Amino acid sequence: MLLAASVLREIPEFWMNKGGYPVLLRECVYWLFYPCLAVCFSGIVGSAWISLKMRQRNAGGSQWVMNFCGLQVLLFMAVLMIALWDNLNNLANGRPIFDDSISDSPADDVSMKSEE
Repeated sequence: MLLAASVLREIPEFWMNKGGYPVLLRECVYWLFYPCLAVCFSGIVGSAWISLKMRQRNAGGSQWVMNFCGLQVLLFMAVLMIALWDNLNNLANGRPIFDDSISDSPADDVSMKSEE
Protein backbone atom coordinates (compact mmCIF):
# COMPACT_ATOMS: atom_id res chain seq x y z
CA MET A 1 0.00 0.00 0.00
CA LEU A 2 2.79 2.43 0.89
CA LEU A 3 4.69 1.78 -2.33
CA ALA A 4 1.56 2.23 -4.45
CA ALA A 5 0.74 5.45 -2.60
CA SER A 6 4.22 6.81 -3.21
CA VAL A 7 3.88 6.15 -6.95
CA LEU A 8 0.44 7.81 -7.04
CA ARG A 9 1.76 10.85 -5.16
CA GLU A 10 4.20 11.57 -7.97
CA ILE A 11 1.59 11.45 -10.77
CA PRO A 12 0.31 14.99 -11.46
CA GLU A 13 -2.95 13.74 -13.00
CA PHE A 14 -3.74 11.95 -9.75
CA TRP A 15 -4.12 15.28 -7.92
CA MET A 16 -6.02 17.09 -10.71
CA ASN A 17 -9.13 14.90 -11.17
CA LYS A 18 -7.71 13.51 -14.41
CA GLY A 19 -7.10 9.89 -15.24
CA GLY A 20 -10.21 8.51 -13.54
CA TYR A 21 -8.76 8.20 -10.04
CA PRO A 22 -11.45 8.09 -7.31
CA VAL A 23 -11.61 11.04 -4.96
CA LEU A 24 -11.64 8.68 -1.96
CA LEU A 25 -8.33 7.16 -3.10
CA ARG A 26 -6.83 10.64 -3.42
CA GLU A 27 -7.99 11.56 0.07
CA CYS A 28 -6.60 8.31 1.51
CA VAL A 29 -3.22 8.92 -0.12
CA TYR A 30 -3.22 12.53 1.05
CA TRP A 31 -4.05 11.77 4.68
CA LEU A 32 -2.49 8.33 5.21
CA PHE A 33 0.83 8.45 3.34
CA TYR A 34 2.94 10.11 6.04
CA PRO A 35 1.42 8.16 8.96
CA CYS A 36 2.10 4.91 7.06
CA LEU A 37 5.64 6.07 6.33
CA ALA A 38 6.12 6.83 10.04
CA VAL A 39 4.82 3.37 10.96
CA CYS A 40 7.28 1.81 8.49
CA PHE A 41 10.17 3.80 9.94
CA SER A 42 9.21 2.99 13.52
CA GLY A 43 8.93 -0.67 12.51
CA ILE A 44 12.51 -0.54 11.24
CA VAL A 45 13.75 0.98 14.47
CA GLY A 46 11.64 -1.31 16.66
CA SER A 47 12.52 -4.56 14.92
CA ALA A 48 16.23 -3.66 14.85
CA TRP A 49 16.10 -2.94 18.59
CA ILE A 50 14.25 -6.19 19.34
CA SER A 51 16.70 -8.16 17.23
CA LEU A 52 19.69 -6.63 19.02
CA LYS A 53 18.15 -7.40 22.40
CA MET A 54 17.48 -11.00 21.34
CA ARG A 55 21.06 -11.43 20.17
CA GLN A 56 22.42 -10.02 23.44
CA ARG A 57 20.43 -12.60 25.37
CA ASN A 58 21.43 -15.36 22.94
CA ALA A 59 17.76 -16.05 22.38
CA GLY A 60 16.78 -17.87 19.22
CA GLY A 61 14.41 -16.44 16.67
CA SER A 62 16.17 -13.17 16.00
CA GLN A 63 16.60 -14.11 12.35
CA TRP A 64 12.94 -13.58 11.47
CA VAL A 65 13.04 -10.19 13.18
CA MET A 66 16.08 -9.20 11.11
CA ASN A 67 14.33 -10.42 7.94
CA PHE A 68 11.31 -8.29 8.85
CA CYS A 69 13.58 -5.31 9.46
CA GLY A 70 15.32 -5.86 6.12
CA LEU A 71 12.02 -5.94 4.24
CA GLN A 72 10.93 -2.72 5.91
CA VAL A 73 14.24 -1.08 5.01
CA LEU A 74 13.75 -2.12 1.37
CA LEU A 75 10.22 -0.68 1.37
CA PHE A 76 11.39 2.56 2.96
CA MET A 77 14.25 2.91 0.47
CA ALA A 78 11.93 2.21 -2.48
CA VAL A 79 9.59 5.01 -1.36
CA LEU A 80 12.53 7.40 -0.99
CA MET A 81 13.92 6.42 -4.41
CA ILE A 82 10.57 7.12 -6.09
CA ALA A 83 10.47 10.60 -4.56
CA LEU A 84 14.13 11.22 -5.41
CA TRP A 85 13.60 10.10 -9.02
CA ASP A 86 10.66 12.47 -9.46
CA ASN A 87 12.55 15.39 -7.93
CA LEU A 88 15.61 14.77 -10.12
CA ASN A 89 13.32 14.58 -13.15
CA ASN A 90 11.85 17.95 -12.18
CA LEU A 91 15.31 19.50 -11.87
CA ALA A 92 16.39 18.02 -15.22
CA ASN A 93 13.35 19.62 -16.88
CA GLY A 94 13.99 23.04 -15.32
CA ARG A 95 11.13 22.91 -12.82
CA PRO A 96 11.23 23.37 -9.03
CA ILE A 97 11.98 20.25 -7.00
CA PHE A 98 8.46 19.53 -5.70
CA ASP A 99 6.61 20.65 -8.83
CA ASP A 100 3.69 18.44 -9.85
CA SER A 101 2.65 20.13 -13.09
CA ILE A 102 1.74 17.91 -16.00
CA SER A 103 4.00 19.29 -18.72
CA ASP A 104 7.56 18.08 -19.25
CA SER A 105 8.70 21.26 -20.92
CA PRO A 106 9.58 24.44 -18.98
CA ALA A 107 8.15 26.51 -21.87
CA ASP A 108 4.72 24.94 -21.31
CA ASP A 109 4.88 25.87 -17.64
CA VAL A 110 5.61 29.52 -18.50
CA SER A 111 2.75 29.70 -21.00
CA MET A 112 0.35 28.14 -18.49
CA LYS A 113 1.32 30.69 -15.84
CA SER A 114 0.98 33.62 -18.23
CA GLU A 115 -2.62 32.60 -19.06
CA GLU A 116 -3.62 32.88 -15.41
